[in-house]
Amino acid sequence: MGWHLLVWIPLALLGLFWSLLCWAAKGLIHWEGWRKGVEITQEVPLFEFPEWLKDLLGIGWIEEIQAALVSFWPQLHEWLLSWPDLGSWFTVLLWFVWGVGVLLLLGAGGLLSLLIALARRAQPQRTAGVSA
Repeated sequence: MGWHLLVWIPLALLGLFWSLLCWAAKGLIHWEGWRKGVEITQEVPLFEFPEWLKDLLGIGWIEEIQAALVSFWPQLHEWLLSWPDLGSWFTVLLWFVWGVGVLLLLGAGGLLSLLIALARRAQPQRTAGVSA
């Protein structure tokens, strides 16, 4: 039983992470700010990290990504507006991708559980208390 828990607990955590990632992607696509103009970038609150944390983690690259996104925003906004109904087909696609991911995780868990069961069956059985 313990070996199976070592398989299924990490897979359950991966499934949770996968679900949260898909949920965040759906929320990002359905965000009302995409349909607004460039001025929406001024309304997005900035999360500032303390300087000691920036130095400790070396996260100066986050500011570089933010600057690149702000400079790329007009092209991204124009591309998103060119799609007539981005949200509806993306939601269907996202549910499909989520389902495939969950099925892959379940299949991996089942396969690993089967390998554990086969390995336990192949071990010789110990008989306690049998004397010759």
